[in-house]
Amino acid sequence: MGTAELKELYLAIQKFREAMERDLRLNDSERLSLENHIALLQITYMEWKRRNAQKLAYLYRQAA
Repeated sequence: MGTAELKELYLAIQKFREAMERDLRLNDSERLSLENHIALLQITYMEWKRRNAQKLAYLYRQAA
């Protein structure tokens, strides 16, 4: 995943946030689906972070 994918994700999240701020109406099924998608995103990020822990630690040390 590169910069283009992150930009697409950011734009999608921004659009979704705007819809939620307008009190987007969700039925029970849609709400459950949303919660599942958020959980999947969190799990995916945590797995990526674990796999890249050494690289991230190195970058943090260099930035300090």
